[in-house]
Amino acid sequence: MKDGEPDFSKYTAEKIERSLRNIDREKYPLNYANLLAAQQALPPPVDPAVIEANQIAALNEAMLTGEVWISASWTWLVNTVLPTASAVALLWIARKFAVDAEHSWSVIDVREWSELEPFLYSVFGITGLAIFAWYPLRIRRVVIRSGELEVRSHFARVSISLQDIERVRWNDAQEANKNRQALIELRADSRFGRRVRFFPRSITVMRAFALHVAAVQGRVVADPAYKSIFYVGAVDP
Repeated sequence: MKDGEPDFSKYTAEKIERSLRNIDREKYPLNYANLLAAQQALPPPVDPAVIEANQIAALNEAMLTGEVWISASWTWLVNTVLPTASAVALLWIARKFAVDAEHSWSVIDVREWSELEPFLYSVFGITGLAIFAWYPLRIRRVVIRSGELEVRSHFARVSISLQDIERVRWNDAQEANKNRQALIELRADSRFGRRVRFFPRSITVMRAFALHVAAVQGRVVADPAYKSIFYVGAVDP
């Protein structure tokens, strides 16, 4: 292809910038000039804050009559796969170290002290795995449907009025977008207690959710500086 023949009018801003960085200006002066012209013809970049404001407005409208998921789509992996894997590992440890050849559970009475070391390891392992299996089961799936908060677990589904929400806590730091826990504190006990823990779908969704609840209640409910126990040294409220 000769110099000046390529059509850069359909290139994206990123592709144009990449081409400008890599092009040999002396060998392809016309292509370089056309790339510059295509870059100048691009529409001005949209402010990310404006984009998010439009997204929040659309989410708030959807929360009134439609369905908006607040929790991450992969939540079911956390509170299904992890507890199941932990239970399987727990059973394997129990069979490996806590049961003797005759399938008796009176291990300490029949084994020598030198054989008890694996048994002690199994005690710590079983304890750790039990905690590891129990905690993900507390993570909920959260959705707003037709103006009401719906909280789900494997075995229950509870609808909660937005008026009953006391505080919405999450970590608003950009690097914590999808890997930090969020918390909804309720004014009264529900089937899941007064705290609903979940992994947020995104920061934008959490901002929209907090603004929506604040609009319903007429007061600020957001705590975007929340640091869950996933932060080293953080104190979970």
